[in-house]
Amino acid sequence: MAVCNHASHPRALALTERTLHYLAAAVLALLVALLLEASPRARAAAGSEPGAPTLLLTSGGGDSTAAVALETHLELRIAGLLARGTLTQRFRNDSGEWREAAYLLPLPPDAAVTRLELEVDGRRIVGQIRERAEARQVYDGARRAGRRAVLLEQQRPHLFTSRVANVPPGQAVEVRVELLLPVRYRDGEFSLRFPTTQTAVYVPGAPLTGGEAAPESAAVLPLDGSGWAAPTAAVPDAPLLTPFQHPRAGSDGRPLNPLSLHIDLQPGIPLAAVDALYHDLAVARLGDAYTLTLRNGSAEMDRDLVLRWRPRASASPQAAVFRERQDGEEYALLMLVPPTAAEAERKLARELLLVIDVSGSMQGEPIRQARHSVLHALDALGPDDYVNVLAFNDRYRALFPVAQPADAKTLGLARAFVRNLAANGGTEMLPALAAALRAPVPVGAETAPLRQLIFVTDGAVGNEEQMFALLEAERGDSRLFTVGIGSAPNGYFMHRAAE
Repeated sequence: MAVCNHASHPRALALTERTLHYLAAAVLALLVALLLEASPRARAAAGSEPGAPTLLLTSGGGDSTAAVALETHLELRIAGLLARGTLTQRFRNDSGEWREAAYLLPLPPDAAVTRLELEVDGRRIVGQIRERAEARQVYDGARRAGRRAVLLEQQRPHLFTSRVANVPPGQAVEVRVELLLPVRYRDGEFSLRFPTTQTAVYVPGAPLTGGEAAPESAAVLPLDGSGWAAPTAAVPDAPLLTPFQHPRAGSDGRPLNPLSLHIDLQPGIPLAAVDALYHDLAVARLGDAYTLTLRNGSAEMDRDLVLRWRPRASASPQAAVFRERQDGEEYALLMLVPPTAAEAERKLARELLLVIDVSGSMQGEPIRQARHSVLHALDALGPDDYVNVLAFNDRYRALFPVAQPADAKTLGLARAFVRNLAANGGTEMLPALAAALRAPVPVGAETAPLRQLIFVTDGAVGNEEQMFALLEAERGDSRLFTVGIGSAPNGYFMHRAAE
C-alpha cells in the first residue's frame, strides 16, 4: 500500500479528508503502510556515523543539491498504552529552480500511519491511501504535469521514504505525518522509542547484473537516482535503504538538522520517575499529567528518542481509564498494571553464547559499549554455567570450539578476548548467527543446559529476511536476546529476531 496526495478541487479535498478518517478508523491500525524510492542521482561512500538523512532536491536534468534547511518537530500525546504522534518536517528550496525532493524517513516499526498532509504556497493537500502501483502512477502523473504531489511508501516496517514533486524556488514546504503507536510495558517500566535517524546499513551479497529482475519496489516508478549502494542478490532494494546523511552538527556546535519536541504524557497512575535515555528533557507536572520538552530547545537528529516512565511501587494492581470522543463516537481504554513483586530466585544451568558485532559501523563509542555489556554478562555467570564468545565482521571467530565451564580460567580468557576486540570490516551477520545456533552441546554437561544467545549489534544490515528465515528454521530450544548498541540500532531487526 502507499499514500499519495495531489492537489485537487476544494470539494474533492473535503471528500478526501472524510474518506481518510473513515479508512483510519476501519483499517489503518493494520497498515504500517508505505515507502518510496530513496535518494537521487549522486553516489558516495557510506559513513558509519548516524545522522539525519539529507533531503535532496533534484532537477529535471538529474543534478542534486541538499536542502538548505530541514526542521523537524515531533508532538506526542501519550495516554496509557497508546500514543498519537505528529511528525512535521519543514524545508526550503533555495536552488532557484523547480525541484523534486526525496529523503528517508525512519518511523517506529509498530506504528500505523493515519494521515499525510503537504502544505506549500498556503495550500494544504491531504493524502489518500491507494495501492502502491496506482499511487506511484498518480504521483508520477502529477509530477510530470507540474502539480504539487507527495508520495510516502514503506520499504521496511521501520523505514519510509517521502518524495515531494515540484517544490517552487524560494518556497518552504511542510510535510506532516500523523501516526498511532503502542507504548511498551516491561519489567515494571513503560517505554516508547521514536527513531529520528538511521545508521548506515551494510549491504551483503553479489551485485545484481543488468539482466536480473529488478525488485518490485523499484520497478513501477523509474528512479531519478539512488542511494549510495547498488542492488545485490541479498538486498535487491539496497538503493532505497542507503540515503545520503547530514553530519552530526555544524562547526559552531548548533544542530544542522534540529529536532524539537512537545510531549503530553497522561500515565493514568502515579509515577516514580520519568526521563529520556539520550535527550535532556525539561519536565513540567500539572496534577497527574506531564509536559516534556527539550531543555535546550532543540537537538541534533543523530540518536533515537527513548522515553521511560516508571509507576510507583504498589502491592496491589493499579487501574486507569482513558476516554476519547471522535467523529461523534465515545471510546474508552482500560489499563491494568500488575503489582510490584520481588522476583523469585531460581537458578538454572545455562549455556551463554555471546555474539558480538565488531564490524565497521561499530567503531568508536558503539564498540566500547558492546565490550562493556559483554563483560557485564560474563560477571553474572555462575559455577554451573557454560560460556563461549563469538565475534564477527567480514567473518566470525569463536573463542572456544565449544562452550566451556564458566570457571576462573575460562572467564579470564573470555575477558581478555573481549577487551582486545576492535571494530572494522563488513557485517556478515548470517554466518555468525548460524554458527551460534548450530554450536554443539558443551562437553561434560550431565544434561543440556538452557542455551541463551546474546546478540550484541547495531543491526545495521539490509538482509534481515535471511536471518529471520535462519532463526525460524534452526532456533530449536535456543533463547535469543538482542542487545541494541549505538544511537540508532535497527529496532525492526532487534524486536523481530527476539520474537
